[in-house]
Amino acid sequence: MSSTRKFAVIFGTIVSLFCSSTFATPHSVKWCAHWYTKFIDSGYGEDTFNAGQNTFEYSPAKYAKAKLRIAGLPYHWEGNLDSDGCTPLLSTEGNTDYQFHIWYTRFRGGRAIHVNADEFAPDTAYKGLTVTTGNMLSDGGTVNVTYSHWHERTNMAQLAGLALGYPTSRYWPGQSVTYISTQANPACGTGRGTNTVDNKICINTDYVATSGTHYNHGLYKFVIAHEMGHAQSNAVRGPGGNTSPTYQLVLNETTNEHPCNCVATSEGSGTIPEMCFRMRADILSAEREGWANFWSAALLNERSSSNGYMAIWNKTYVMQNGSAEWETVTPIAYNMLSREKYMEAECDPEDASGDPADNVGILSDWSQFFWELWTKTSDRFDMNMISPIWLANYQEYDDTNEYGHWDTLLETVEQLYASNYEIHFEDTGDLTGVNH
Repeated sequence: MSSTRKFAVIFGTIVSLFCSSTFATPHSVKWCAHWYTKFIDSGYGEDTFNAGQNTFEYSPAKYAKAKLRIAGLPYHWEGNLDSDGCTPLLSTEGNTDYQFHIWYTRFRGGRAIHVNADEFAPDTAYKGLTVTTGNMLSDGGTVNVTYSHWHERTNMAQLAGLALGYPTSRYWPGQSVTYISTQANPACGTGRGTNTVDNKICINTDYVATSGTHYNHGLYKFVIAHEMGHAQSNAVRGPGGNTSPTYQLVLNETTNEHPCNCVATSEGSGTIPEMCFRMRADILSAEREGWANFWSAALLNERSSSNGYMAIWNKTYVMQNGSAEWETVTPIAYNMLSREKYMEAECDPEDASGDPADNVGILSDWSQFFWELWTKTSDRFDMNMISPIWLANYQEYDDTNEYGHWDTLLETVEQLYASNYEIHFEDTGDLTGVNH
């Protein structure tokens, strides 16, 4: 009896293998992953760039690290998904349980953006899903894997994938490693998001405003992309890159509401804990924050579009019928082509001696300047043409305290580029009011 039982087991195994190889012929198919994103500031006119890839709740997991295996067996494929969130063609059996594992971290062409990880704690968090393939597989077909899971990390990873998808036009630095993490106060500091001079970004998921309102900035695409814009500028030493913002108030208006210092954000407390979109700041801070605003808009808007929209997450002054009015309902849709010249309209563009106030600027004016410089006329500047202006300007004028001042920037453009670009740079400064 024992020998009979043994033969039966062996025979059963042989039959199982024979049937699997005969009746479950593998097919070459792609595995494509989508996951859930959730943003508060969606639908404000943006998302024209790469339309369909970042507008829907379920978005392709662009360039994500992923692994695939038959359930219970070792991984037989691992790598990075492509621009559509798909694997290469892989041999796949029908009517079989597979496990598809995906990480938040994104890789492409020597560039890496690690989400909720750092150099000491690599990205070990992944989401797994068991998928049972049907009997209708065909060569060249697709197995779709959709993750219903959501986390702030998913939002950040989606924007990271978009940045890596267009490293030339959006000028994400090559051979770079960037870390983005989500933390609540106080781990992230008191700001909405922090970006130091290195390659680390922290998105505050529990920012507490002066009014006591709590904001989860992992839900705001423009906050995440804004901080990514700082990381990009720091890496290439672009506008205001690697400088610490020290926001300068206008005149002595530190306790009263004023359109140039947005004291209303602090409800008359005499401080400005919340950076206002239209506040007057020292020139390097205005350029630094203006670039980050511009870059966030560029990540989500077509360059060929006449308008570039972003959504301002916090309260600010807005121009209504030629005057500044306090806006409290957020997010606020903002057209980068507004040309409102806020410094001229609401602030004093001259210093005490009557000379142009070239050491200060308005964040919104500089945001518009970079947008128009990048989008308008046949002599428009590519992103990789803009950053060298500030690098060269820093190298020549930092010791004179004229780094980032309008006149010296014009001189640098004249040294670097042909006269048609110099004309475009100067005209754009006039259109947006930063030429003071």
